[in-house]
Amino acid sequence: MTQVNELAAKLEQVNVQLGKAKEEIINQVNALQDALANVELPADAEVALNNLVGAAQALDDLNPDAPAPEPAPAPEEPVV
Repeated sequence: MTQVNELAAKLEQVNVQLGKAKEEIINQVNALQDALANVELPADAEVALNNLVGAAQALDDLNPDAPAPEPAPAPEEPVV
């Protein structure tokens, strides 16, 4: 059984593993899309590709993206 003091390390291991899986899936999706860019896909291949894209998105959705940094406020113009 995992002890509380081991939890952070185990969670980090899982995050690393999910990140690796996500990158591998995205790379495969990109390679397939590149290879098939000018090819008419059979319906079952298109379904398989869409399923793979969906799996990649599901992995990506497991961890929310970091919020974009807020832009710096515009400098105030002096009142004359």
